[in-house]
Amino acid sequence: MLLPLCGELIMRRVVSLARVPRNLSDIPSTSRPCLTVLRRSHQPSPMLASGNGLPVNRGDFIRAGATKEKQDRPTSLESAIEWSVPKRAQPAQPLAKVEEDAPSTPAPEELCTGTTTAPAKELYIAKSTGSSTPKKSVVSTWMLWKLLNSKDLDGLRSTLNRSEWPYYKLLKDSLVSRLFRLFIESGEISEVKALFKDLSALNASLYVRDDVVLDFLERIVREVGVPAASQFAVECRQMFLAKPPVERHGFSQTLAAERLFQAAFSVNRVKYIDVFGLFDTVYELGYIQDSKPYLVEALKFKIKHEGFNETLLSYKLQLKHDRTTVGIHILFEEAIRHWDKSRVTFENRLRTIIKLASTLDGPFDIFGELIVSLVVEGRFSEATVLFKKLSIPGNHFCRPLARLSRDEKYLPVVEKFSKLVDDCIIAERKKKAKPAGPEESGGDSAASVAFLLESWTVSKKKRNGQQKVKRYKVNDEQLDKLNNTLIRVWLDLAEKSGNTKSGQRLKKWIENNDISVPERVSDRFKKFERKSY
Repeated sequence: MLLPLCGELIMRRVVSLARVPRNLSDIPSTSRPCLTVLRRSHQPSPMLASGNGLPVNRGDFIRAGATKEKQDRPTSLESAIEWSVPKRAQPAQPLAKVEEDAPSTPAPEELCTGTTTAPAKELYIAKSTGSSTPKKSVVSTWMLWKLLNSKDLDGLRSTLNRSEWPYYKLLKDSLVSRLFRLFIESGEISEVKALFKDLSALNASLYVRDDVVLDFLERIVREVGVPAASQFAVECRQMFLAKPPVERHGFSQTLAAERLFQAAFSVNRVKYIDVFGLFDTVYELGYIQDSKPYLVEALKFKIKHEGFNETLLSYKLQLKHDRTTVGIHILFEEAIRHWDKSRVTFENRLRTIIKLASTLDGPFDIFGELIVSLVVEGRFSEATVLFKKLSIPGNHFCRPLARLSRDEKYLPVVEKFSKLVDDCIIAERKKKAKPAGPEESGGDSAASVAFLLESWTVSKKKRNGQQKVKRYKVNDEQLDKLNNTLIRVWLDLAEKSGNTKSGQRLKKWIENNDISVPERVSDRFKKFERKSY
């Protein structure tokens, strides 16, 4: 029963397929909905011209997902009906807008006299407050970089006033930092605040680097005052939802914090409590992660206005609260500066400082700071005696030497310290093969620091009595670390001051002591020599 029925259906299907259509598009569908016709051409088949009634190749069928089917030719009924929706007519542009966009022409009186009034200085206006100029387009980041590289502040003002900001994901950290720094250095304070508002309004997930904000706070401190800087620091954190990532915190942030507190304490008739409030604000809000820049400037301010004894009390509280000995060089330099006034007072002050600092730091770090402070204050002979007697490892001088690289006035100090390294370390290493001769006493210099040598001598009890602890000698690895730090600081100061003679002395010192320098230092030497010619 089923076989004859299936055979009849198959024959009917074959007969229907044998009828050749006029066009490929008129082929009846013989497949599932997932198949469609691949129309290679809508021209009549060449087989029709020869009169062959052959069927179309079934290979013209492919999966519908691989190609998009074109619409069939409309029928006569479809052509008679209008399917398209009529377009809406565009309203005519108002006359006021045309006049606003048109360039302004000078008045007839000005044309007759030949004089025109100078345009007022254009400032950046926050888009949140509204601008009189309509925004027509979105400024590209390429255009912003072009204006930033040429430091065209007026061009930036005009572009940002007449255009919308780019898409917020295109505003990278480097672009935002360069833009804000240019306005901080050359623009108005109101313009920088407008930039902060617009950036937060664009997307609150954006951020401005903390060192850039600290630079702007420094300018507010100098031009407006310390309380105004504290207030804006709070407002800036409230504008944005996120803080800058941790990897954006670095040495530039520390330098910006130092400049901020130097400016704050140098303001005329500034109150200590106001600067402390600024520090507390920026520290709690996360602009700085270290209190050392503030503590150093606070000690300088107290020594200048309150004296050594009051500063020593503050330093004692600092050791307990902040657990750091930063700023000890300020106390050492102040005590050495008044050495000649009272010998007893000088010795008592040094003993007190060393005793306080020894609760946190080791003796090598403390005496390393003391020796560098002696060189800074011109007590070279006393520094030489302590260096030779105590045999302090070279790595304990790296931190105080690195601190000197921030001011050009310390270039002679660094050159003197290199002589100290020659006399006390390198010269002694060259004499290893020779028999040791009588040790020089140093005369008055040794007598003046004898009390320090006595306090340095540490003894411990053993079964056979008291025995002095063997002093640590400087090894080659520590000497190399000291030499690299000294070369870097010396070269930094020579480049900042443009002192080519000092750079030549550094190069000669390296050659005399047969010191190997890294390749990047050699490249810096070559660039520095080319600039000098």
